[in-house]
Amino acid sequence: MIHTHILKLNSRYVGEILRGAKRFEVRNNDRSFQRGDEVMFTVVNDQGEPIEAGNGEAKEMYRTLEEMVFRITFVVTGYGLKEGYCVFGFEELTK
Repeated sequence: MIHTHILKLNSRYVGEILRGAKRFEVRNNDRSFQRGDEVMFTVVNDQGEPIEAGNGEAKEMYRTLEEMVFRITFVVTGYGLKEGYCVFGFEELTK
């Protein structure tokens, strides 16, 4: 069964994901992330609170990212990661 995970993402990483440079996440694996699951992001500030960009380019970037859906392509646990954490790779499903 494919699950859709809605995850908070710090605003500093929005541009890197939109450019395709950042295609991985290091996360607490409290959701049992699996290959094939879908991921969507909500942009947050440093305190983890949802933010609305004031205007212009930043606002458009946040809106664009929050409308995108990604698929998890692989999940790694162990290998020096803290107990209970994972790294997962992802690819864009929609533009």
